[in-house]
Amino acid sequence: KGNISESQDWTYTGGTVDAASFASTVIFGGNGLNITSAGMSFYNVLVTGNTITLVNNLSVNSNLTITGGHIAPGANTINLSGNWNDYGTAGYAEATSTVNFNGSALQTITSPGGENFANLTVNNSGVGIQLANGTQIATTLSMTQGNINLNGNTLTLGLSVANNGTLAYTSEIGRA
Repeated sequence: KGNISESQDWTYTGGTVDAASFASTVIFGGNGLNITSAGMSFYNVLVTGNTITLVNNLSVNSNLTITGGHIAPGANTINLSGNWNDYGTAGYAEATSTVNFNGSALQTITSPGGENFANLTVNNSGVGIQLANGTQIATTLSMTQGNINLNGNTLTLGLSVANNGTLAYTSEIGRA
């Protein structure tokens, strides 16, 4: 219930975690730490300092916010039902990870310096996602469900002409 500040490794091994009933926020910071959370979902996650390493996939039922330090996901997936807020100077070290926007309401990507993703999946059953800043996707943009509102910002797929990205989509809207 409420906020939980964690400065050591987080290891989930079993049991029921009810983070949603009280809109709990887990705050990761202090020391570099590992998050092992397969089988559970967080409600809100706040990263405030140092390197937060994902040992497996991370599920967040509301918002993920980075104000300091950075997340090192490796090849893991971040499943996010809320908003992505990256205010850290080195906030997200994308590696070969995937961020899966799987909410049912409008989700936003906010990163004042622009955000870089290795792979991004839009699987939003509502109106989709909206960019608050420029966003680059290095490898694959998967459009499963929902749209992207650029909101006057630039979405770049690929790193260069020689190293372009891939657009994968489930169906074409409005095409016969």
